[in-house]
Amino acid sequence: MAETKTIYLAMYDHKHGMDVTAHTTEEGAKNWCIRVMREDLEERGSNSLHMTDDELWKSWSIISGETEFFSIEPTQLLSLTIKKQ
Repeated sequence: MAETKTIYLAMYDHKHGMDVTAHTTEEGAKNWCIRVMREDLEERGSNSLHMTDDELWKSWSIISGETEFFSIEPTQLLSLTIKKQ
């Protein structure tokens, strides 16, 4: 019998490839993305640090010059149970 659970894949597509992390909640996935965005802004010394989380989320492709993208994909995690005979 297969049981399913939804997990949320946070994906960060950038010039060096794609980073993917799995989270138990959509909020956790978005929080990871926002943290990565803020770390990047700090490294750049950007003046966009004052933006709210929602503003960052909606504006990131513009901030990055349309070279970096974040997304969250809900995915079914299957757990198979095999009965012993």
